[in-house]
Amino acid sequence: MKSEEKNMFDILMDDESDENVILYDKDNNKVEFAQVALISLDDKGYYAILKPISKINGVEEDEALVFKLVEEDDYKDIVLCQDIDIINQVFDIYYQYEEEE
Repeated sequence: MKSEEKNMFDILMDDESDENVILYDKDNNKVEFAQVALISLDDKGYYAILKPISKINGVEEDEALVFKLVEEDDYKDIVLCQDIDIINQVFDIYYQYEEEE
């Protein structure tokens, strides 16, 4: 999914922001997500857990997706993570945070 003109990367990296994130799917359809968490994986960078606001085919109502935040020079993007090991690591850290609160 590609990000909208408004810089969704910066919205996710802003600790103060709880603004919904707008991305576009491969067919250029607008998809809105609620922010769940931003997780840092030591040497792998930042990952955002985002929950779709509206129905996405193949995603259950109680599911969220993991996106990698990519930043290289002036290039910033949010890319759907498909590596199951990383997804599991991200959710493990998230669940640990939740237990601590």
